[in-house]
Amino acid sequence: MGPRSKKEALPEDVRLSGKIAKALCDEIRAGTYGEGLPFPSLTRIMERFSISRPSAAKSVAELKRLGLVETRRGSGTYVAKRRRTIGVAIPGTADSEFFQAIMDGLVFNCQKSGMDLIAGDVFPKDHALSAREAERLASHLAERKVSGVIMQPIGFNAEAAKINRAIARILSDAKIPVVLIDNDIVPSPNRSRHDLVAINNFDAGRRVATHLLSVGAKRVACLLRRLSAESVWTRYAGVDDALMRTKGRPAFRIEAEPDDAKAVAAGLKKHRPDAIVCSNDIAAAKLMETLKSLNVRIPEDVMVAGFDDVKLAAECNPGLTTIHQPCFELASAAFQTLIGRIENPDLPPREILLDAPLVVRNSTKLPPPPPETRRIRRQCVDEHGAARVSERRAGGARFHGAGRLARLRRADRLETGKKAESRLRHIERHASNDSLGWSVAAFVISAYIPVKRIQAFQGTQDRCLSASWRCGAPWGSSRA
Repeated sequence: MGPRSKKEALPEDVRLSGKIAKALCDEIRAGTYGEGLPFPSLTRIMERFSISRPSAAKSVAELKRLGLVETRRGSGTYVAKRRRTIGVAIPGTADSEFFQAIMDGLVFNCQKSGMDLIAGDVFPKDHALSAREAERLASHLAERKVSGVIMQPIGFNAEAAKINRAIARILSDAKIPVVLIDNDIVPSPNRSRHDLVAINNFDAGRRVATHLLSVGAKRVACLLRRLSAESVWTRYAGVDDALMRTKGRPAFRIEAEPDDAKAVAAGLKKHRPDAIVCSNDIAAAKLMETLKSLNVRIPEDVMVAGFDDVKLAAECNPGLTTIHQPCFELASAAFQTLIGRIENPDLPPREILLDAPLVVRNSTKLPPPPPETRRIRRQCVDEHGAARVSERRAGGARFHGAGRLARLRRADRLETGKKAESRLRHIERHASNDSLGWSVAAFVISAYIPVKRIQAFQGTQDRCLSASWRCGAPWGSSRA
C-alpha cells in the first residue's frame, strides 16, 4: 500500500512543481527579478509556496532548462541575462528602398547588441484585410513577449488611423514599449505618448522651397496624393512657410497621382507652376515621366524635387533634386531610443529629429546660356575728357558729354553677337562724326546680370571698360 501511495503522489508533485515554475517564469519575464541579480534560494521558495525541497528543486531545474536562471558555483542562483527580442512593424519593406534601408540598419544594431529581431510586413490594399493583418501581427508580437517594438505608422490607406491605433493599443495593453519612426500615429501638432524618431520634415520642406526660389522658381506647387502620411503634410507645411516668408502666399496644390497625365495636365494649366515638390522620389520619378509625355521640359519649363534620395533619384534623367533620408542613422537612433525606453519605462515621451541635407541635381539646375547669347560689354571713349556713368540698369544707362545726351533703349530680349557688333559700329560711326564732340558713346548688352557701375576713362585710341556688377539674378530681377 505504501509504494502504491508513493507512485500516486509522484504525478501530483510533478504538477505542483510545474505550476510553481510557471509562476516564477512569469515573474522573471515581467521584470520582478532583475537580470544578473540573485534569485530566491530553495529555502525561500519552499517557505513561499509551502512545498517540499524536492518540489522546489524541480521548479528551479525547469527554470534552468528554459534559460531563465543560472547557478554560479559557490555563489548561488542568479537570473540569467536573457537575449532580448525586438519586434519591427514597418510596412512596405518589400517594395520600398527607404524602408529596406531602415530594416538593414535595425538588423545591424540588433546583431551588434546580441538581440533577436522579429519583423512583420502587412497592409495590403484591401482595407478590411489590412486591419486584420495588423492586429494579427501586433497580437503575435505581444504573445512572443518581445522587449519592445519599432513601428512605422502606415499611410495611403483609408483606414490608416484606425489600424495604427489598433496596433498601438494591443502593444500598450501588453506593456510593450513602442518607438515610432518617420511619423506619429496622430495628426500634427498633436503627439501620442510614444517616442518618435524622424527627420525634421518641416525644415526639410523649407530647405527644398528655399532652393527652388534661389534658382528662379516663382510659382511653386506641391503634388498632393490621396491618403498621404502625416510626414508628407509636415513637409508641405515647411514649403508653405518658406513661400509665405518670401512670396506672401503658400504653394499651389495639384491633386493628382503622378502617373495620371490628364490630372497633371489640368493642374499645370490651372496653376502654371515652374516648380513642383513631390512627397517622395518614387512619385517624383513618375511625375517626370508624365511631364515628358506632355512635352514639358525639365527643368527649363518645370523643375521637380522629391524626398528620400533613393537610388532611383540619381538614375533619373535629369537627376532628381531631393532630400536625403539618413536611413542608417534613423534606424540606429530608433534602436537606442527603444533600449532607453525599455530600461527607463517612466521617461516622458521623446521626439528625436535628425537633420536631412538637400542633394541638388539637374532637375532644378538651370542650364548655362548658349554661346551665341552670352553677354557682351563694349564701350567707346573719345578725346573729350573722362566720363563717369552710374546707373541701375545697363539698358537704361545715361551717357553725359560736352554737347549731347544719349540714352540707349533697354534691351527686352537677348541679342546675338553679330547684331551687337553691328549696333556697336553704328554708335561708333555717329560718335566720330559729331561736330559738337560727343563725350561718350557706349553700348552694353547684359544677358542675365544687371550692370551696377560703368566707369569710362579718357583716351583717343584706347577703349577700356571697368565694370562691377552683382551676380546671381536674372535680367531685371534685382536692383543694383
